[in-house]
Amino acid sequence: MLKEFSLEGRTALITGAGRGIGRAIASTLAEAGADIVAASRTPAESDETAMEVHKQGRKCIPIAPHMIEKGKGKIVNIVSTAAIKYTALQGIYPATKAAIVAITRGLANELARFNITVNAIGPGGVLTAMLEKIYTNEEISKTYLRSVPLRRFGEPREVALLTLYLASDASNYMTGQTLYLDGGYTIS
Repeated sequence: MLKEFSLEGRTALITGAGRGIGRAIASTLAEAGADIVAASRTPAESDETAMEVHKQGRKCIPIAPHMIEKGKGKIVNIVSTAAIKYTALQGIYPATKAAIVAITRGLANELARFNITVNAIGPGGVLTAMLEKIYTNEEISKTYLRSVPLRRFGEPREVALLTLYLASDASNYMTGQTLYLDGGYTIS
């Protein structure tokens, strides 16, 4: 592994780690050497994620050290393409994601003096339970994929690999950014 991507000796706190993208992020960051704090809605989901983390030879521990005290840290928020591209019938969901993009920029500005970077990832259509009704319905799936230049859904691990980049030293000069990992959906 390239040293810039190594997370050896670090701890990653991952919310939503019980399934889907969150679980993939936990497993990938553990593979890169991080110990994991996995927060999820249910203890059973946390236990399943912990088993995946243990397969990577890493610990799942109850709580991450304070970044400000350490003088360095990485925060990676997960948003959605809904933050910048309208999709019908989503109610308040796009507004909440846009708010997290704004929070990401604000925190990046406030925490930079402590050597803490804050970035966000906006996944497009990723093969998770959240989108199962879309990708399992051939007609809906074809309609959605016509708006994705790469003409495919993303994989949870692809989001996890971008998270690894943002959590590693390879991204030390990046802060306040939202990267849309969407097969080109937001530019179509």
